[in-house]
Amino acid sequence: MDAFGGELGVVDAIIVTSAGCSAALREAETWIGAAGGRLAGGTRDVLEFLDEVDAQLSLSSISKRVCYDDACHLIHAQGIAAAPRRLLEAIPDLELIAHRNPEACCGAAGIYNLTQPEMSGAVLEPKIDALAEAGPDLVATANPGCAMQLAAGLAERGLSARVLHPIELLEEASRPL
Repeated sequence: MDAFGGELGVVDAIIVTSAGCSAALREAETWIGAAGGRLAGGTRDVLEFLDEVDAQLSLSSISKRVCYDDACHLIHAQGIAAAPRRLLEAIPDLELIAHRNPEACCGAAGIYNLTQPEMSGAVLEPKIDALAEAGPDLVATANPGCAMQLAAGLAERGLSARVLHPIELLEEASRPL
């Protein structure tokens, strides 16, 4: 609240690129009281926001097979599942492929992968199995902790799929030719 000062009544939205952070900010009223209501109500995940405003992006082709993996803080905490997929589907020649149970946790769970690495790895294993079966070039997820966890799991298995945030694909597709 202090960081935004009086701006909260002026801005249309606070756009956040980390699903864990946007989920936390949306709970601001719970952890800082009634004053956090404006902060919580104005917070939007970047993918949700771009979808809500029907952003008219001029997108160029990306010829890649991409699995979108739902970050728990985006799908379960905020109920955002369709927006990232709609945005990715708008990229010409991008093949959005599903994998088994993209809504399942990857095991990162904040710092759980650091404090409970064995249990975290057990949660990650079926996720990596599903991604290996799908065979994507890229894996997109909207939370940095999930991205690091998935990248580590893919590397450990010797899989070449790169992990990135969906906004990185939109940025790449938005670059002038």
